[in-house]
Amino acid sequence: MDRPFLQGLVASMPHMHLEVPGADHRPEDPAGAHLRRVKRTDRILRGPGNKRSFQPLWASPLSTEPRSSPVRHLASLAWAALLVVVLVVTVQPARGDHVAESDIVSVLEKDTIPAILEPSFGTEDPDWLSPSSLVIGIAIGGDARAYPIAILNWHEIVNDVVGGTPVAITFCPLCGTGIVFGRIVNGETLTFGVSGRLYKNDLVMYDHQTESYWTQLLGEGVLGFYHGTRLTVVTSATLSWSQWRDLHPDSQLLDRPVDDRGRFLRDYGYDPYAAYASSPEVWFPQGNVDPSKVLHPKERVLGVVLGGQARAYPESTLKTERVVNDVLGGVPLLVSYVDGVMKAWERGERTFVSSGGPTMADDRGNAYDMISGHGASGNLTEIQATTAFWFAWYDFYPATSIYGITDLRPAPPPNLWEGIPFWASLAGAAIVAAAFLRRFRKRSRARRG
Repeated sequence: MDRPFLQGLVASMPHMHLEVPGADHRPEDPAGAHLRRVKRTDRILRGPGNKRSFQPLWASPLSTEPRSSPVRHLASLAWAALLVVVLVVTVQPARGDHVAESDIVSVLEKDTIPAILEPSFGTEDPDWLSPSSLVIGIAIGGDARAYPIAILNWHEIVNDVVGGTPVAITFCPLCGTGIVFGRIVNGETLTFGVSGRLYKNDLVMYDHQTESYWTQLLGEGVLGFYHGTRLTVVTSATLSWSQWRDLHPDSQLLDRPVDDRGRFLRDYGYDPYAAYASSPEVWFPQGNVDPSKVLHPKERVLGVVLGGQARAYPESTLKTERVVNDVLGGVPLLVSYVDGVMKAWERGERTFVSSGGPTMADDRGNAYDMISGHGASGNLTEIQATTAFWFAWYDFYPATSIYGITDLRPAPPPNLWEGIPFWASLAGAAIVAAAFLRRFRKRSRARRG
């Protein structure tokens, strides 16, 4: 709503002392103000028998016989309160699709954590990486590659081209989130670096082309040229190196980066976040903290959003059930777990059960691999899901439910401004303004009569 409209609205109600930022308030002449107060007091003291006696909207302390009853005074106060509410709601800015810069925490200088721009690969099993070490694996067009978490802990982003597709492999050690994105945005191939900033403890990336900021867990531009733009998520898996090699024997493995003298840039055999991953401590400010404490803050969950609803599937629950048939946002889905690998799949009208080992079967007798989704009768369609620490998932999705847990916590306080259309607020303000203007004109005619 523009400022002239608000100024005009307030000007039509001379007895309501509302201030609009930027309005032109000129100081009143003291002598003139005193004379007006004397005349007004005289009219009030003359009593209700005088036709021209004046009564303000609210009872004056000088008036011993107010014309208006207490009920009418309360009604006037109610109208005034309604007007104030409508004005506040109307001028409240709509919630945007970007993050306020004040919510982004600056921790390090840009590129202090160096993203990998020109990765190199090998195909042999390295001595330094154990078969149980976690990797992020992707396969596009027959090109399979694995990116060790031991390297991503120190670099967080790898810019690569897999199967002819430019991708960014990203990992946030503080949130436990490994996500792969396509790097082509609006026809332009972007390269990403580490901004040194965090949003809700999550990695904030920046692109070298426009220096826009992107939050990793949402895959969305939050500041700059690309704010509100979503990156395309590329299907990936976080699993052990041996599990990935079993699925893709010819997979390439990211080499440890070296400097100009051939020395490793970091000690990739050391995990700087080992203690953090098991501690309940969260290093940086959170926007939303789960008050129920039903899960350890660092419990790994598989987070899924379908039909506008978010749900977390705790690893501790999936370890026991292994296969979960669920419905979220009206969409039937299947969640599988095997040896630390959590996946979500479309299931249609079918019901699945664990077959033991790494396989599961539907109610028609068809068997499927729990990691790849491959089966003799066809392949399952994977649903986009995010593996994250519980505290991080809750911070981004405070209205989330947890599979297997009901009555999780009191609902977050409602946002009074959310869901109120601007034009509805404007119409409400106009109605209230018209009512006050009509009331004021009626009183003016009564005084003149």
